[in-house]
Amino acid sequence: FWALPHECPDGSVVTATLLVRTTRDFEYPDTEDPAPTARLQYQAVCPDGSSFSWVGIVPATITSTDNLKSVVASGSGTVRDIFGVTHQVSFDVTWTAVGAVETTINGPGSSRKQREAIASGTVTFDGAVLVEGQALHPTRPEPFIRTDLEK
Repeated sequence: FWALPHECPDGSVVTATLLVRTTRDFEYPDTEDPAPTARLQYQAVCPDGSSFSWVGIVPATITSTDNLKSVVASGSGTVRDIFGVTHQVSFDVTWTAVGAVETTINGPGSSRKQREAIASGTVTFDGAVLVEGQALHPTRPEPFIRTDLEK
């Protein structure tokens, strides 16, 4: 999550939220997702109650290391805003682990492994850089790297 300024139609500036969340899904015996994706989502709410947001699931290239040490994801595609207008987005984000691996057993054969991380990168919207640098948001959860195993 990033917090970034958004200028409302009346000229006021509010804090918008930008999310980049990657996903790789596969089923045994496969070990890689043939079509990994990233969800990109932006939302700003202006003082008069109006809002501007966009969302999209775009193709991604995702590379990760063993033991959840880091993940690098990049990609580009189109998103649609609340008015139905499509926009070009691109992203290049790296998550680097900073905490120990925590394992949770969810049931027989089902588990989750997760590490706290630092995320940083660049996201563009219609060719303009929205964010460049560390993902910081004062009210959102810290970035993390996670795997889920379900049997």
